[in-house]
Amino acid sequence: MWPQPHIPSRPAMSEETLQRKLAAAKKKVMEVCRQIQLERDTFAEILKGERATWQQRMNQMSERMCTLREEKECIMNRLQELETSLVELRKQMTELPSLAPPARPSEVEQQLQEEAEHLREELDSLAGQLQAQVQDNEGLSRLNREQEERLLELERAAELWGKQVEEHLEAASQRTSSYRPS
Repeated sequence: MWPQPHIPSRPAMSEETLQRKLAAAKKKVMEVCRQIQLERDTFAEILKGERATWQQRMNQMSERMCTLREEKECIMNRLQELETSLVELRKQMTELPSLAPPARPSEVEQQLQEEAEHLREELDSLAGQLQAQVQDNEGLSRLNREQEERLLELERAAELWGKQVEEHLEAASQRTSSYRPS
């Protein structure tokens, strides 16, 4: 068997040295906790501002969507009226004594057709705007959920740090009391 090397023993630290080291470690841990809490609070304030902005945009979009729906309903009603008028005009034209049919549609019929086409185009445009706003709302909702998840992660991390600090301080305190001479 090989001889065991002689390892010099370390002199025991004095309680005062241990207390200073414990106080320094505690101060450092408390500073880290304070920084984490400050970061969490800052992020929460940013999120609160963004949430208010998001809510304002959602309200504006909701109002705009209501306006678009009302416009769409008005256009649909007007389109229905024009189509009804066009049907009535065509019916009247068929009831007229058989004269030579005009080579082209009457001026009133042509105006009604143009107005109906214009209203269809406007309706399509409004439907596109409505769809774009719905997509914007979905994007904002997703962004808000992601920010809330990030805030929850920060809060959990801060809570975990706080527990770890307490555990380390308690362990250090127990080690300090076990080093005290009897």
